[in-house]
Amino acid sequence: ETASMELSPTAELPLKNISVTVTGTADFCIRLSERLTRLGADVRAVSHVRTEEYKKLPLLDKAFEHIEVYGCITFTGRHGAEIFLRRMKEKGIDIRRLSSAKIAVIGRSTAEFLAGCGLYADIVPDIFTSVGLAAAIAENADKGRRVLIARAEKGSDDLIDILDSSGYRYDDIKLYDTVIDCEAVPKKEIGRAHV
Repeated sequence: ETASMELSPTAELPLKNISVTVTGTADFCIRLSERLTRLGADVRAVSHVRTEEYKKLPLLDKAFEHIEVYGCITFTGRHGAEIFLRRMKEKGIDIRRLSSAKIAVIGRSTAEFLAGCGLYADIVPDIFTSVGLAAAIAENADKGRRVLIARAEKGSDDLIDILDSSGYRYDDIKLYDTVIDCEAVPKKEIGRAHV
């Protein structure tokens, strides 16, 4: 006699038979779509948001001149971190000049990107929002030193409002803007989303 075994999976994935539409930048859509697919979702990605990096960044260039005054350098997303580090390299700024600053980021993706560049986040909030980041900075950063915030033009005011009310001095430097590209959304997708 030959033994036989049933090897088909017995547990269903939590998002089986669920359709999800993911919107955002191409990078965001790819990362989130992969995670949702692993959970069993039928994912449709519509990348209709793009980032436009500012070509001229005089405030960032000025900050680089005296980067050691910052006790905390804050990134609200990966795009800002990429632009900041690329600009440092273009300007010939030695990354070791950041050694006295704490690095604060909103989420794991930005922390992982920075780690891949040899820069490790000191402050990562439990809740990945501007409010969570501001609270974590208020708990962990030296109030006597300035905070540099590298972020998008349309970033949440919650971060700076909380830093203001906590007595922090900061430089809020806008590195890029996010632009909605309505032409990127296929006409057949308009009106299909359900909430």
